Amino acid sequence: MPKATYFNLNEEKKARLMQAAQHEFSRAPLEDVSVSAIVKDAEIPRGSFYQYFENKEDLYYYFLGNIVTDIEQHFFDMLKKTHGDLFAAMTLFFNFAVEEITEGPNADIFKNVGTNDFQHGQNSKHFGKNHHKHPFF
Repeated sequence: MPKATYFNLNEEKKARLMQAAQHEFSRAPLEDVSVSAIVKDAEIPRGSFYQYFENKEDLYYYFLGNIVTDIEQHFFDMLKKTHGDLFAAMTLFFNFAVEEITEGPNADIFKNVGTNDFQHGQNSKHFGKNHHKHPFF
């Protein structure tokens, strides 16, 4: 979870940091990602990074948690769109999820998540209180 200083950043700086995270986590598995590349891409000092996050793993799981939250919101939107028809919503959601995971803007991250987490025994414990039971990770 980010430190309080991250949440006090202006939206433009948060966006740069999240874009840099997306770029790096798409490029390589977590173990091959470097804080140096993230801070260079985000145009922030290395020391600032550590004022916002404990380490690259902290940023990684925060970033993934945001993706999961967005995917959950899509499901709830589809449930509303289908007026509570769970089977219709699940059909829409399945199609959305397959496309999102295979072709969406985070497709390479999903590939790397499998490389990192499932091979190394990581699980949902990293997603904080809102994602402690999430079935995707």
